[in-house]
Amino acid sequence: MERAAHAEAVSMMADLVLEFRERDGLARYEDEIACRPIGGGRRVFIVWAQSVPRLPPDPDCLVVVSKKKLELATATRRLDFPKLKSYDGKNEVVVWVIKEGERYGIDLKRVAQGLFVNSRKSLRKLASEVRKLAVLIPSGPITPEDARSVLPFSADLTPKEAVEAVCEGHPVKAVAYVDRLQEANDETGWIIAFLQRHVSQQLRVELLSASGLAPQDIAKRIEMHPFVFMKTVEPRLGLWSPSSLRSSMGELCRLDLAHKRGKKSAVVGLEAEVMRLSEEAKTNAKH
Repeated sequence: MERAAHAEAVSMMADLVLEFRERDGLARYEDEIACRPIGGGRRVFIVWAQSVPRLPPDPDCLVVVSKKKLELATATRRLDFPKLKSYDGKNEVVVWVIKEGERYGIDLKRVAQGLFVNSRKSLRKLASEVRKLAVLIPSGPITPEDARSVLPFSADLTPKEAVEAVCEGHPVKAVAYVDRLQEANDETGWIIAFLQRHVSQQLRVELLSASGLAPQDIAKRIEMHPFVFMKTVEPRLGLWSPSSLRSSMGELCRLDLAHKRGKKSAVVGLEAEVMRLSEEAKTNAKH
């Protein structure tokens, strides 16, 4: 929206572009349109507001930026920017990152998912990161190694994000989180512990639900607040069969033992199990 607003202002061939935000109060905007500049000329006012303010006099122009849909009969143009989705198998933010790279002539297909994991849905931050990559690595496809050498990555990531991606049925995102956690240190044991806790809890819930217990009784059995259970655990019922969860618990225990013995195969096995659980959740969520 910011980029489009400034592009619109530039397209009007104005002598002066002024920007005002509603949170600062629009008194300055009112004062500005009440008087003409000494040298004359055309002005464009970019106003961030939840409603259309008083229009400036001719030949000045007004560009209103709002999170709400605004209607104005005399408007010459209206641009809509729907919120980008990052679920249901189509991550529009990742697509946006790749297109943002194309604006600068760089290929971000290999690192777009990693950039999303690092910056979440903050398009402003993502645009800044892409700009840094374009300046420092101006040609060719950008590799994960290139990105790591240029960009600072978040340190507050935990295996919880990987587990959430598994539950959402996003295998690529889940593995991206695992890879990010593994970048600085070998966090295989930490990730396995989170998955074991998740699988164990989900198996208990599936078995208790199959026995006919009401949701509030299941929440009590697993010592969880009913509201938290309703919002976080209950929606995941049916994403995995009990047999699959038992198999997963056995595999995670095997991987944990292999990791403690220093076997590198544990890392590969962990990613394979993360992908399997994600794919199963994705398939069962459709039914």
